[in-house]
Amino acid sequence: MKVPISDIRRVNVASFLSFILKRCHGNVGVAIASKANPWCHYIKRGRHFVTSSGGNQFEKREERNLFEEELKNVYKQFTIQRDDNNESKCEEIIIVCDDVLSENKKRIGDVVRMDDNTYGVVLQLNKNNTIIGKIRGKMEKGEKPNNGNIPHVGDEKNVYSPFEYLNYLYLLRKEKLNIFSHKSEEMYDKKVIKKQLHVNHLLIDMFSKINYGQKVCVIGNTDEGKKNLLTSILCENLLVNLVKNKENFFILCSYIHNSEIVNILQNLHEQFRNSLICSGKKIGHSEEEKEKYEMDKLYSKKYMYENVQIPNDLLLINSTPQMDSKVATYISPILSLHKLSDYKKFYKNVILILYNVTNYSETVWQLQSEMSSFVKNYYRKNEEIRRTNEAIQTLFSALPFSVYTIISKYVSFAAYPHFAQDGDVHSKQGKHQLCVTHTDERDNSRCSYDFTTWKFSDLPYVQEQLRREYTTSSVTSFLFFDHVKGQEKCPIQSYALSLSENCIYLMKNNLGIHSEVNIKHVINNEIVEENKIWECTKNEIKKVIHKRNYLQTLIENKKIMNIYIDHWEMEDFIHYNNIYYILMNTNFETFYFNAFQRIVFLRNILTYNFTNDIITQKHINTYHMQFISYYVENMKYFSFLEAEFFKNFQLLNQLEYALLFLRKIDAVLKHIKSPFTCVP
Repeated sequence: MKVPISDIRRVNVASFLSFILKRCHGNVGVAIASKANPWCHYIKRGRHFVTSSGGNQFEKREERNLFEEELKNVYKQFTIQRDDNNESKCEEIIIVCDDVLSENKKRIGDVVRMDDNTYGVVLQLNKNNTIIGKIRGKMEKGEKPNNGNIPHVGDEKNVYSPFEYLNYLYLLRKEKLNIFSHKSEEMYDKKVIKKQLHVNHLLIDMFSKINYGQKVCVIGNTDEGKKNLLTSILCENLLVNLVKNKENFFILCSYIHNSEIVNILQNLHEQFRNSLICSGKKIGHSEEEKEKYEMDKLYSKKYMYENVQIPNDLLLINSTPQMDSKVATYISPILSLHKLSDYKKFYKNVILILYNVTNYSETVWQLQSEMSSFVKNYYRKNEEIRRTNEAIQTLFSALPFSVYTIISKYVSFAAYPHFAQDGDVHSKQGKHQLCVTHTDERDNSRCSYDFTTWKFSDLPYVQEQLRREYTTSSVTSFLFFDHVKGQEKCPIQSYALSLSENCIYLMKNNLGIHSEVNIKHVINNEIVEENKIWECTKNEIKKVIHKRNYLQTLIENKKIMNIYIDHWEMEDFIHYNNIYYILMNTNFETFYFNAFQRIVFLRNILTYNFTNDIITQKHINTYHMQFISYYVENMKYFSFLEAEFFKNFQLLNQLEYALLFLRKIDAVLKHIKSPFTCVP
């Protein structure tokens, strides 16, 4: 029996559709949807439509979908703009059409709130769109724009991520927030006063004159040396706040892991304890009560970070490499400057520290490269946009500020403290009138600038009539770099050195001593000393260091060439080497020395005969403790010299009187019945 061809087709098609429905269990809709929307499988991530004859085919073998794998690779290499609901969480840069931001005209640096956990910063403005960098973070409960109750910085914590600090500033500002706009008021006064910044390295004070208001670069070969110097600066200057209320405040902006921050805070807490134990103040009935009382004052606000206590007068903005985006790292130094003017109203000295600038600059350059690639790929995908001349101009993109500009803006806020008295007070004392504080109305002919440098401990004796409340606030900036061989590997380092007034090099040695100063650099940094005692002492130290370096080179060359080394050469080298390392690594006890005690300490080192060939940190600490005991035992002799020193302080500007006074100190050290002896 012959069946019509039309019936055969009808039966085969019907049976085929029935077979499809049974095998796919309703997945035909997915297949049809995928047909209509080729991106549907990328969005829904559903199981793909596959035909097979076996009932358990999915259990035995899963066929590779080459199209989907290739599409994933394309999306990873070329990211495109998608809707908010389907946006990739890994994107740091997006391009937004002007229609979305047409309500308010945006400027470069404006902050846009995208959702509860995301802020955007306008990085570039084009004709038809805007490039925005995203900053993601985790918002704490209760922090919303309509709260009304906005906490002040430091009321609850003083450690922030860039997102948390940006969120605080956004809620605090009633008007629009632009992170690149800063208002800095400059004051012009009659005289500049330089206060010494306490640093736990004696020769930094002797040769480089680290003062409040300066720009300082710190270059370290190892992280350990940089951390020790950072901890030393924090500890010594925060301890001043125990004596003088609201004296120093630190704003630390860093780019390191959280574990490193915890380590620095732990070492700082331990150094506080050791310093207070060694101090001679008696506050309680015992040393433990005294230590607890002082520590409570430093940590009275109970700030905590990762179960570690944080001192009160410290603001930390840390960008973690794995947690924070490159955009967040990029703006973190700029964010730390927004509240600077407010802190200057409450503190005499604000110290800015940008830690690990080397890693920061590398991150910013990576962000610049990624931003350029993103913009080029975005325009090249759209054929219509690519044909226009406007697209050719917008293919080139750049961050608003380069690393060099950010470093310049950061260190430009450094300012010396000024004497701030009324004009009537100056006229009564027969001095020049106070200069106008507005920059556009300044009259330089009426100003008399005096850059006389005093040590901080000498200031009360030099100018007793100038009280502390008559000085304006100062700002000091520190930049920490990694030591890189060859300037081409870190061009930002050479640029920062050209802006700075002082530089500290930290090098590694094999004597168990963490860090030292590069004497070759600081010796060449000549500073005119008004006090001739310091000038004479510096010249003697220079001779000792040059002699030590000469003998070291001589002995090393003789060892290489197997030449006999004279015993006097080795003895002289041991003597000068002891002086070198004692000067290079002072302990915290020298922090309490006034100007006269420092001079006696240096004269004792230069006149003592050292014979021990093994030098360790323990030996150096022992020398300091034995000298303090020696000074206290013979206080009756040194007290007469100290009274003469401060009574005739002005005469020390004359070289003849300064040399005469140094000979008096040497005579007292020589003729004391119980001479100084150092027992390692």
